[in-house]
Amino acid sequence: MMTTKATGHWTYTGISFINGLEPFSPHVSIKGNRREGQRVNIWDLSSNVRVCLNPRFARALFDKAGPDMHQLANKIGISYPFVAQLRRQLYSIPFPILSKLSVLSGISLEEIQDQVVSVRTRAGTSINMHFPIAGDKRIASLVGHVFGDGYVGNPKKQFEYCNNNPQLLDEVKVSIKSLFGIDPMTQRWNRIGYPSIVGEILLAFGAPIAPKIRNKNLIPPWIKESRHNSVAFLKAFFDDDGSVLFSENYRAKSVNLYVIRHENEHDSLKALLEEIRALLKELGISSGAPLLSRKYLKKDGIRLVMYLNITDYQSIINFSVRVGLTEGDKQKRLERIIDRKLRSKNGSKYREF
Repeated sequence: MMTTKATGHWTYTGISFINGLEPFSPHVSIKGNRREGQRVNIWDLSSNVRVCLNPRFARALFDKAGPDMHQLANKIGISYPFVAQLRRQLYSIPFPILSKLSVLSGISLEEIQDQVVSVRTRAGTSINMHFPIAGDKRIASLVGHVFGDGYVGNPKKQFEYCNNNPQLLDEVKVSIKSLFGIDPMTQRWNRIGYPSIVGEILLAFGAPIAPKIRNKNLIPPWIKESRHNSVAFLKAFFDDDGSVLFSENYRAKSVNLYVIRHENEHDSLKALLEEIRALLKELGISSGAPLLSRKYLKKDGIRLVMYLNITDYQSIINFSVRVGLTEGDKQKRLERIIDRKLRSKNGSKYREF
């Protein structure tokens, strides 16, 4: 019987798997019953973050911390007018002050964060958020994009994403809109930018900070512990820094991932690619060991380009079905690789069913 299976942006007909893996459920962990996800609390963010509280709760918090506002101002180390304005929620409360209020009032930060209405940085746009924030595949994808073509600035922590594929820009915009309820702060044909609070949250979930060229970050454990999170991360990373090689004349085929780091980060770069290789293997996708593609000189020193490549048909098919790429030129080349195998007279082991 012929079966058509969906792969995101296209369909293929009736390719079966020969590696013994069952078609996966995105809700099942890769290894056993490991915990899924991670929760980010308000105190996991930096001291640059400011919060707005439920106004009624804010007044009660300040009153319990010190009924005399003049004395409270002295204890906190700010002016009386500023205390009065914070109590009335005319201004958002800097997190260091919130921590002092927690101690003085005897109200835990856990209880306080239940009353958070919005968060922001000093000069940034506010976003409405309920804490703690649970890690999910949308955040895993955004973290993957920061490893790829995304950027969290240092020191301002703004999040920017640059890609020439409009489909990818739209995907990032949809994810951020659904998570944080905001549209891009800046936008050009191939670049979108968001306020610092978005970068703050992504950093708390394990995204690397600029300059990535010197970054040692590996894949955050909470992403590796869940299949649907790891797939979202891999897809974003390959969408950005991956490539698909296809040649009809020379029968060349491969899916590759290229990552650039400063030469001082050789070991951490290799470790990152080994982690990606392990995640791919758990999805039935075999890749070669990390290889050094080239070195080149920049003003800050020598940079390394290291890569993984996926070359056998079954692994390419499994990659297409289980990870996939966003619609665009790479995805079209991936389709052509699989279409060529379907047309091949020697493709019997990829049997139809």
